[in-house]
Amino acid sequence: AVEMARQEPSRVKGLVLMGPFAPLSSTQLQWWKNKVHHWQPDAKGAFLNEAVLPRLNAVSAEADAQQYLFELIAHLQAGPNFWWGYEAVFDYDLAAGVRDISLPTLILTGERELSSQVDMGRFVHSLISKSEYEMIPGGTSEMVSEVPESVRDKVLPFIESVLKLS
Repeated sequence: AVEMARQEPSRVKGLVLMGPFAPLSSTQLQWWKNKVHHWQPDAKGAFLNEAVLPRLNAVSAEADAQQYLFELIAHLQAGPNFWWGYEAVFDYDLAAGVRDISLPTLILTGERELSSQVDMGRFVHSLISKSEYEMIPGGTSEMVSEVPESVRDKVLPFIESVLKLS
């Protein structure tokens, strides 16, 4: 979304960034990279206990059983290449990317996210002159599926205001 806004600003009216990833230091970036485990399935299922379930417990520990099951299925469907998406996020310099953004932007973080994630959201907000920052009550990085009404209540008014501007 940020690259589209940078490269084709006339085609984008506004942005909604949920939990933007913009590490504040190389140490912080490395910490996040260490959280992503590369794994290969094995015939005994050891990969589940060694890589998949510990990660799910870390990111979905407070989720209800249905959400946990959803995350487990998504993780297994992606297979051992699930980390590709994370690598793309880690490799993209969002802080540099948003410096050219002058579009209305809504930045959302969840109140139950790690403090470093909240700090990154606030940092990105400080880089975009026309941005708004909102904390989603009860939200984590899975806020869209965990508290969809709260996300809707922040996003819809923002979209309506952006459409009125154009």
